[in-house]
Amino acid sequence: MLIRRVILRGLGAIAALAILALIWALWAYRDHPAQELEAHYARANSKFIEIDGVRIHYIDEGSGPVLVLLHANFANSLDWDPWVAALSDRYRVVRFDMTSHGLTGPDPTGDYTLGRTLQLTEHFIDALGLQTVTLAGTSLGGTVAIHYAAAHPQRVQRLILLNPGSLEGKERRSRGGVPKFAYVLKYILPRALPRFMLSSGFGDPSKLPEVLVDRWHDLWLREGQREAQLDRLSQYRAGDIEGKIRSLRLPVLLLWGELDTTAVFSQSAVFLKLLENSPSLKFIAYPGVGHMAVQEAGARIARDVRAWLDAPAAPDMSVTAPLLTDAWPMATNADFCVMMQRQMAGTALTGANTVFTDMASFRHSKPSIRPFNIYQVVTYAGTMPIRVSCKMKTAAHLRAVYGAGAAGRQRGCPDMARLLQAQAVERLREDNRPVSANSLANFIVDDTAASTTGRAFLAEYRLSYRSADNRVHLTAPGLFQDYDSWITPWLPKIVQGQSYCHVPTTEYLIALASGALLPGTLVSTAKDTPATPARSH
Repeated sequence: MLIRRVILRGLGAIAALAILALIWALWAYRDHPAQELEAHYARANSKFIEIDGVRIHYIDEGSGPVLVLLHANFANSLDWDPWVAALSDRYRVVRFDMTSHGLTGPDPTGDYTLGRTLQLTEHFIDALGLQTVTLAGTSLGGTVAIHYAAAHPQRVQRLILLNPGSLEGKERRSRGGVPKFAYVLKYILPRALPRFMLSSGFGDPSKLPEVLVDRWHDLWLREGQREAQLDRLSQYRAGDIEGKIRSLRLPVLLLWGELDTTAVFSQSAVFLKLLENSPSLKFIAYPGVGHMAVQEAGARIARDVRAWLDAPAAPDMSVTAPLLTDAWPMATNADFCVMMQRQMAGTALTGANTVFTDMASFRHSKPSIRPFNIYQVVTYAGTMPIRVSCKMKTAAHLRAVYGAGAAGRQRGCPDMARLLQAQAVERLREDNRPVSANSLANFIVDDTAASTTGRAFLAEYRLSYRSADNRVHLTAPGLFQDYDSWITPWLPKIVQGQSYCHVPTTEYLIALASGALLPGTLVSTAKDTPATPARSH
């Protein structure tokens, strides 16, 4: 009986603690009064206007041609500050909080469908007397902007789309809506949730300012906001978005963060195709930037927006984006391993490449996937670069982090050596050196299996050699960690999805083919071999 009483008392104590914890959580995550948040977050030039029974918060700054900014889902109008700072000296910049967002809060009708959101946007623009506008939208705001421009072609002069979530929203609806258990967020919403959503939307999560997390969390806790936002997610439909995009006949500026894991970067190609009827289309990709591009790189992107707005809208199609090409940069160029990463993984993503000038630092480096880093070092013989070593990520790892369309077929280091061999042969032919070109074309690139350990990757090996049949062979060893392997979850994250390569340089290949160098060069990464060219005397 004593044991029974002890157990019951223990269970009672646990239950009491659980109740106290629940009471504390409900108090800690209680709704914040609208007036309290307005006192803290409203700007000196904030205004409120009643549209169809909704009290909408907006800010109207500057003078000149009108630009209306439409924010993303979960975001708010204050996130546009960097754009306003860059544009309001010459443009009238209008931004507002959609229902279930910012200082606007819930819609008394409980209707958060795209149709209702579009209706409120139309009536808001009408109420301000804006006859013609340029619309700019990101994520959900991009979808609203597309629908508005398609419905009112005579009133929209130009359209700016930043990471538009239109296709992503269509895909998400095909997977089902918001589960009922998610509504627990009405009562308990830890700050960790907006922090997670923001950081996962940054290409480099270390750049996320805590003040931004605080603002998002506070505004999400506005009275009625959480339930309203969950209702919006449940009711959302993108509609015939492809048809709306095809119907656009106005100048468009399409902007996309390469590291967007929500509206993945591969969707930009779909948009470019759908926008082919636009009389003027400019596309800019942003390496290293994620879905929360306004928050992560607002000032940088705003400069490009300003340049586009200031220029006359001439009929053209221009692309400022990383494109896969057959031409490799020089071995000493910082884009060399960027090109190799693209070719190895069939990706258009641009990693931030670091070129090391000492072998020891390169040896101890391990590139991360978020932010997306690539590492490079060049081995020299005197002043000649003879080998490039790249540390990259596998196609499977890129797909897992940045979406199914982020990468294609995985290729190996020998494949890269063959591409470089073909380029060197072409260079010799262009220089009218057919004998050397034919000699190089007959070199054999060994199908060297990639190692699975760093020690093997660092070991000394022959960059080239002559076999018993007098043929010249080239070697391109590497290191590969299959991200799809069962063992991956058991490995430290920093070593997951490693894809490393050593390849001979074009300069080295040409020197071999012309007889300036003989096969048999030994190279190593384990030793501190020269990683900068020797000084000429």
